[in-house]
Amino acid sequence: MNDILLIGEVIEVVGIATKIIVYKEKNTSRLLYNGNIIKNVAVGNYIKILKGYTEIIAVIEGEYIKEVKNVDVFSKHTDTYTRILDIKILGYFDGNRSFVKGIYETPMISNYAYVLKEDEVQKIFCFTRKDEPVIEIGNISGYDYYKLNVSIQRLFVSHIGIFGNTGSGKSNTLAKLYTEMFKANLNFKKSKFLLIDFNDEYISNDVLISDKKVYKLDTRVQGGDKYPLPRTVIEDSTFWSIIFEATEKTQRPFLDRVIKSYKYYINESISFNDLNKILFENPSKFISTKTDIIEFLKKLYGGYSTNYENIFEELEYFNKTNCLWIPSINKFFYNSDELEAYLKERIDLLTLEDIFNPKRCNEIEPLLLFDIILKYKHIYETIKGYSNDEHISPMIKRSDKRINEISKVLEFKDLVKEEEESIQIVSLSNCNVLMKKVIPLLICKEIYEKQKTYDRGSKSLHIIIDEAHNILSENSNRESASWKDYRLEVFEEIIKEGRKFGCFITISSQRPSDISPTLVSQLHNYFIHRLVNDEDLYAIRKCVSFLDRSKQEMIPILSQGQCICSGLAFDFPVNVQVDELDDNNKPDSKDINIIKLWETS
Repeated sequence: MNDILLIGEVIEVVGIATKIIVYKEKNTSRLLYNGNIIKNVAVGNYIKILKGYTEIIAVIEGEYIKEVKNVDVFSKHTDTYTRILDIKILGYFDGNRSFVKGIYETPMISNYAYVLKEDEVQKIFCFTRKDEPVIEIGNISGYDYYKLNVSIQRLFVSHIGIFGNTGSGKSNTLAKLYTEMFKANLNFKKSKFLLIDFNDEYISNDVLISDKKVYKLDTRVQGGDKYPLPRTVIEDSTFWSIIFEATEKTQRPFLDRVIKSYKYYINESISFNDLNKILFENPSKFISTKTDIIEFLKKLYGGYSTNYENIFEELEYFNKTNCLWIPSINKFFYNSDELEAYLKERIDLLTLEDIFNPKRCNEIEPLLLFDIILKYKHIYETIKGYSNDEHISPMIKRSDKRINEISKVLEFKDLVKEEEESIQIVSLSNCNVLMKKVIPLLICKEIYEKQKTYDRGSKSLHIIIDEAHNILSENSNRESASWKDYRLEVFEEIIKEGRKFGCFITISSQRPSDISPTLVSQLHNYFIHRLVNDEDLYAIRKCVSFLDRSKQEMIPILSQGQCICSGLAFDFPVNVQVDELDDNNKPDSKDINIIKLWETS
């Protein structure tokens, strides 16, 4: 009882639920031990219970007082109050005085309970192995003298989730983790890091690492940065079906045929002559397709400033003889050769490029070629009667805008060379809503498929998505069900299967309830900052099995920068005050100074 660190004894054990009575003389906030002031027991702190030679380690989950009636009639006080602690067993110290997670023995009634000494605290928070690379992320809450080190292997060879309301410190935590990792004396040449940045928070030179490639994409202007992707991406008819909002029964089968034609024409030539020959199979379709034909020629020959309309201005359809003719000169065309001869005269007269001159398709930029083939296939099938123009035209009209937007931010190549920089930042702040969803999907899907082709263990891929609710939401009402399903399926496959291919995802979000529960539940390590919304708290409780009741109750009242760390990199959930980065290294996510803005000069 003379031991300064002795604070009480066990009074109840029900299964693993244990209660400890605190001695009255130990009901102080601080204790003096070996000349040092140490914190006394409090909720969230850790204690030691001695059971013979076994040292059982437990965490305090709650405390309350119990009234004890005084039956001594000579006492001035009629009753007293006793302090009771609810504790949860975490593990024990083995024969080598190393902390081991798990239950070896349960306490017995009257076993003594002690405040932990500093060296004992360090042992239970040692989540790393000797000589393995680690990063330091911050101080253990309640034990400010102790810095928490995390194993690089156990943390980054996993899927990571960082959640917290605006202003809670989640952006600093994300940046802190990767800044410290990049500062480690390691070689990252065999790994690729891709960060999707929706708000330009990570593009500054000193954020994360200076040696990085930044793609600042902009759908508002031509001539900006473009992210390179292989030509094969264009050959995904499912993707185009979703982008163009294609109907299931008519437009999607049409797009399948477009992709088939696209693959064929890559190594062939194309010109108006292909359309000229089939036009005479159904000349009545000329008037309805003339506008589309002109658009096709403009894209094929790059003549948007050229008035191709003048070539066909006198040409009409004569229904009595079912052929094309020129009313002014009463000229009839009964075959394609006659029409070709006439149009060549017109081309020479107007000094225009010969539209019968074949263009090599492999010399045309891939996205433009897809657009040309799309237009060509629409005209071809309309003339042939293979498809109903009323069904296809609405999608064709939508395609112009969508392809134009994609052309501003992506470029497609036969061969995409590896960037010298291992770290890529893709900034989407200047992209419209659709492209903010499309671009991450395209890029992540492509680099993941490429990662799967490597020998296992030879390379690693790390995808980091800040403000992940922008693209991983289950609750978006601004998109079709098929688009949402496709988007989520891609990322769910990455998070379910990616680990065995060396692909790891880090997601950060202020709204975990908006993100697919499948994605949240498949994460391995969590950094949970303050969350106050009931739906967000429920999502965490539902998906994060590592958290006990006391830690869950702390989430709404965590201070700025404080978070609960839980998962495979930690033996048990721990409350950490994450170190704040220097101003130069912080993501650009600071709130506006409204007072300074409103001050009068």
